[in-house]
Amino acid sequence: MERLGTIRARIDSAAQLQDVVAAMRSLAALRMQQAAEIRGGARRYADIVAAALKQALLLAGDGPSAPPLRPRRALLVFSAEHGFVGGYAEAVTEAARAAAPAVMLAVGNRGAQSLIDAGQSLDWVLPMASHAGGLPDVARRIADELASRLAADEFTHLDVIHGQVEDGARWRIVRQALFPPDLGRFRNGSVADDPPIHHLPAPELLARIVEEHVLADLVLAATESLAAENAARLEAMTAAGDNIQRKLDDLGNQERILRQEQITEELLDVINGAELLFGTSARRP
Repeated sequence: MERLGTIRARIDSAAQLQDVVAAMRSLAALRMQQAAEIRGGARRYADIVAAALKQALLLAGDGPSAPPLRPRRALLVFSAEHGFVGGYAEAVTEAARAAAPAVMLAVGNRGAQSLIDAGQSLDWVLPMASHAGGLPDVARRIADELASRLAADEFTHLDVIHGQVEDGARWRIVRQALFPPDLGRFRNGSVADDPPIHHLPAPELLARIVEEHVLADLVLAATESLAAENAARLEAMTAAGDNIQRKLDDLGNQERILRQEQITEELLDVINGAELLFGTSARRP
């Protein structure tokens, strides 16, 4: 009887854990969907800034001077803010360590801890937004930090590593150059017959739009990262839910077997008692 009670207690605990996992899975799916909705707007905004950058380049002529031949590279790493993401944080950590930059900046406390555990020193850590509404603020804080470090001449080039969702809820790790932007791809074309109205000198206008272009790329990278983190969490929680269900099925089978054994023992006790009371008149079936 004690063993049957233990099995039932384990079933209750597993069922409660299954409810928690289901809630986390639903929340991850919701946040991934919210990030996907914002991602479309972020991409449209980046396209608008890119079009403005093209016009500013046509107005400014040659634009800013070329970067130095021997760049000092930094790396901005978007990783997970919280746990229960399977191997996502570790995958970001491996990609970041392979880059081996002189300066490394991390966004996401869980991912930052993964980097530190792997022996990587970090120059700056920022918590990652837990929901889509906090992404613009995260991007602006990163932009301010980058501007400060660029002014201090800590690096000349910056790459960014982040997760990206593709084909439903599948994710992968991507790396791209963030600064300086590749202005060569915006230089094709000619000055329009009716150039845009502007009140700033063309070089200053170009510099402002370059800053806005970097900010737009940061928002997009943060959005992609949030979607990927929650896609990884959704994947991990789905796998955990499946494991719990298999455990519940196994415990249910054990409970049925023990209950049947208990019923059999009770029947045998009844038969034995009848034999003691009535002697040979009671026969075993």
